[in-house]
Amino acid sequence: MPHPGHLDDDPPEPQPMPALLPESTTDRPARWRHPGAILACFGVFLLLSAKPWMATDSGRPFPPSALPLSRLPATHGPRLNRLASPRLLYPEVALKLYMSGQVSIDCTIHADGMASACRIVRSTDPVFNASSLSYVAHARFFPAIRNGQPVETRDYSLTVRYVLRR
Repeated sequence: MPHPGHLDDDPPEPQPMPALLPESTTDRPARWRHPGAILACFGVFLLLSAKPWMATDSGRPFPPSALPLSRLPATHGPRLNRLASPRLLYPEVALKLYMSGQVSIDCTIHADGMASACRIVRSTDPVFNASSLSYVAHARFFPAIRNGQPVETRDYSLTVRYVLRR
C-alpha cells in the first residue's frame, strides 16, 4: 500500500536549460540602431527646405521676426545689454523697510554703448535715486544703429524697477 503523500509515478528528470546567448549587434545595420536619428534628419531637411525668409510673389514684406538678421532694418534705437551690465544693487535702507519703487532716467547713449548726462525724471522714493544713477552710469548698451552704423542717442529713457520677491 502506498504511503500517503507518495505518488506512484516518479517525477520527470530535470532537463538541462539552453544557455542564453547575447544578442548579436552586428546582424542589424547601424542605421536601425538609433531610429530617432532618422526622424531628426527628416526634421532638419524640412526646416532647411521651408525657406520662410525668401521673398513672396505677392510683393508684401515679411514681418520683421521672419527676416534673417542680414535683412533686418538698418535703423533701431539703443537697448540695455543686460549680460554686459553690472547687477543692480538694492539700497540697504529699502531692503530693511521692504520698499519697492522705480526711477525713470533720461540719458545720452554714445556710439560705444556707454551712458552719460543721466538725470532723474521721476522717482517713487529718493532712496532709490543714487543706486539707479550708479547702475545706469556703469551699464553697457547696444547703441542705436542708423544705416548700419552705431550713432549717439540723446534723451534715451530708461526705468529702473526695484521689486522685492517674498
